Amino acid sequence: MVSSPLKEDSDWGPREYRGPIWEIITGLSLAVAGNDLFMMMHPTSVAVLKHITQTLFGSIEAEPVDIANWIGAEV
Repeated sequence: MVSSPLKEDSDWGPREYRGPIWEIITGLSLAVAGNDLFMMMHPTSVAVLKHITQTLFGSIEAEPVDIANWIGAEV
């Protein structure tokens, strides 16, 4: 994020991405630790965390990823 082409970005990257990414990472860490109640502010963070947890529980099918070419894989 240091080499951002936008002048108004800090070394941490665009502010619009930092909040949701922070909430997603924190939510995933707490979910792995056993938490089952979350208080989140950003709707995108809620949607991503819900999708990931449903995938982990097997409620929805995960998209197949070709691991043979893991270096150039797009997520």
